[in-house]
Amino acid sequence: MTVWPDPRLARRWAAGRLAAVQAAPYLATALLALDVRTVEVPGSLGDQGSRYYAYPVDQSWRVHVDPVRLAGTPAPELGYWLLHQVTHLLRDHGPRGERRGAGRQWNAAADLEVGDDLPTNPRPAAALVPARFRLPAGRAAEEYWRALAGRDLAQTFVCGLRTAPVADDSSRVTVGAEEARLLREETARRVAARASSHDDVPLGWERWARDVLEPVVDWRRELAATIRHAVGSSRGRVDHTYQRRSRRAGVVAGVILPGLRQPRPTVAVVLDTSRSMSAAHLERAGAELGRIIRSSGVTTRGVSVLCCDVTAHEAAQVLDFRSVRLVGGGGTDLRAGIAAAAALRPRPDIVVVLTDGWTEWPERPPPRTTVVVGLLGGEVLPPEWVRTVQIPLDEIDEERREGVEAEVAADVVDRT
Repeated sequence: MTVWPDPRLARRWAAGRLAAVQAAPYLATALLALDVRTVEVPGSLGDQGSRYYAYPVDQSWRVHVDPVRLAGTPAPELGYWLLHQVTHLLRDHGPRGERRGAGRQWNAAADLEVGDDLPTNPRPAAALVPARFRLPAGRAAEEYWRALAGRDLAQTFVCGLRTAPVADDSSRVTVGAEEARLLREETARRVAARASSHDDVPLGWERWARDVLEPVVDWRRELAATIRHAVGSSRGRVDHTYQRRSRRAGVVAGVILPGLRQPRPTVAVVLDTSRSMSAAHLERAGAELGRIIRSSGVTTRGVSVLCCDVTAHEAAQVLDFRSVRLVGGGGTDLRAGIAAAAALRPRPDIVVVLTDGWTEWPERPPPRTTVVVGLLGGEVLPPEWVRTVQIPLDEIDEERREGVEAEVAADVVDRT
């Protein structure tokens, strides 16, 4: 239990926490789990120059409070920062940032992701939102992290995620890894229950709750299995040919019997290169192209890749993403790309579409062709006749990311 140096601070803290619960009641469980650590800062003015200005937290769910700062913080503003910090903890921004070196760039990116799903009234002037950097809302911190690369963030206020020194008794873990997991699950259930009966739950929280509560399917295995299944169906098809004698040719005298052949499956990839496809989308598409080639068993022949925005561009036979010249950059109508892929000769047995989903779709599948869609971080689902695999954007394949990212950066400039 926190021992406050002044009873007025205890009342201020209680009022701020109540304001947070009233603004986002579905996060109440997480808010009540925060453990307060007061930190005396000699000469503190409680202004933005203080590392405790936004009430930073550590990974044990301890919130570090400068009493001087707390004394001058109105309850609604305190409630906002508590929601801000709890969101960092629930969305695991600390461990996610460790893979990217943490630092100011990651902290700013995490703040941008948080800012989309918090109350706008009040929103402190120091709080970061994507519009400040002319970035789209609703993206993951990893996307913002890449978008902030190269920007001067020295004068940008960040909330202090994971930067606060710990108190003297910090060796005692307040919330361990297992307790944190249970807190996330309980909060996700509360978010889902609230969303089912009210319309005040931001879409980002609904998505987060769905990801926590629903079993996560390994999309890499799912994509590979889906393509292998389609390839297996294609390999199972046989046809008669007179270019090969039948093994039973001697059974019927004077009659030439045709032999059987098993066609080798062909694969075409339709790559969405419309304006809505960001560098992160194309980076992920490039990483997946290699998996598609390996899964389909055409490593020696490659696949036909067609870039498509509102029109389908010329197909190219490639073995990796570095051979693809990205053209497009206009609107989106993948009906043209799917039709062009189906018209290739030989006709592809499988057409894999890599897109964010913002497109029109054909009313029915092309004849004698299986269509598999890799949905890159999108929420607009293709029609039911399409085999769809959800591919997240926040787990870029580190083995290929640096090379693919360089190719994307060079090729995006060439879009016409």
